[in-house]
Amino acid sequence: MAVQPLDPGAFSSRLDLQRSVATEDGQGGITRSWHSITSLWAAVRPMTVAVTEEAGGEVFRSTHEIWLYRREDLESGLRFRFGARTFKLNSWRDPDETKRYTVCRCEEVGV
Repeated sequence: MAVQPLDPGAFSSRLDLQRSVATEDGQGGITRSWHSITSLWAAVRPMTVAVTEEAGGEVFRSTHEIWLYRREDLESGLRFRFGARTFKLNSWRDPDETKRYTVCRCEEVGV
């Protein structure tokens, strides 16, 4: 498999990797909050935009690839925070199997 050429200067976006934490509310329910695991440098690349109609209104779904230096601690349920923007982590892979980068497929979500 060919090695992916990537300019290290492309990693110019500072993102927070976050995990959801459930806290009991004392009445049998839970409150969810997000806590940062770490901050990291990444390259954020828009991929697709889809428009669908739900409940009589248009819903926009935007997907992105987020390139990171190699990470082995990713898991389902994590998200990235980039300023006021939030990206739900859907999947991840090693693009050229050289253990240099991790590419995350994400969906931008509203807050």
